[in-house]
Amino acid sequence: MTEKEKMLSGMGYNSMVDELINDRLRAKTLCKRFNDTKPNEIKERKLILSELFSKANDCFIEPNFFCDYGYNIEIGENFFANHNCVILDVNKVIIGKNVM
Repeated sequence: MTEKEKMLSGMGYNSMVDELINDRLRAKTLCKRFNDTKPNEIKERKLILSELFSKANDCFIEPNFFCDYGYNIEIGENFFANHNCVILDVNKVIIGKNVM
């Protein structure tokens, strides 16, 4: 069982293996790109979030935003998060429809 599989199953795992380090670096890079967008760059923000999350339907997140991996996050339609949202997604995080 890989460390990523252990993480996703809720078992103890080593977060310092190359795969998970690279996954976190990818998420940090995408979060930085998102957080550096200008207020009028809504399309660019949506594009970045679609790369970051496993599922993101019609969501609006105000910068700054941070997460661990991104690929463990599923967001339903009509989601809003205000400034400085942090989602710790070492396991699946599923947010339903019409959530603020």
